[in-house]
Amino acid sequence: MKRIILCVAMALMVSVAFGQKDAFKQLADIKGVEYKHYDKQAIQQVAATGKPLSFGSPFDSYIQLGGGQDSAEFLGKMDDVMVFKTTDDKKAASQLKKMGFSFLKNEKYESMIDVRHAGVTIKIGCVEDGDKVKVINYGKDKYGTSLFLVVSGSAELLNSMKKGSVSID
Repeated sequence: MKRIILCVAMALMVSVAFGQKDAFKQLADIKGVEYKHYDKQAIQQVAATGKPLSFGSPFDSYIQLGGGQDSAEFLGKMDDVMVFKTTDDKKAASQLKKMGFSFLKNEKYESMIDVRHAGVTIKIGCVEDGDKVKVINYGKDKYGTSLFLVVSGSAELLNSMKKGSVSID
């Protein structure tokens, strides 16, 4: 009987751990949301070009990761980037924002940037977990297009971001 209880308890712990890790992937299930995933290898390929990791129109003019002289070093600190984007579907954009930030309720989310200018909203924050960090980027333009980025990497990534390896124009 003790073995059964122990096995059930371990199975629940594993399923909870995997559920939290993959929670953001649920955003891809929202109707009207486009999803792209960049793993470590894809990020390294972009880093080798010396170009920034960008996320398509209209966000290329607002948010880019890397670029310039230290691009390869900065992008090398990333393990994973998940990109969730809507076009002009306001319902999907609203759900994306609400659901994305709801995953952060029980986390120690620290807001770093909260900018609203000329109809554009940009929010950047992070969740630190020991030597790993998740950086959350949310953007919305005046036409209703929304972007939700989840960037996972080393704690060094956060220090680089604070030094200006993310451009927001």
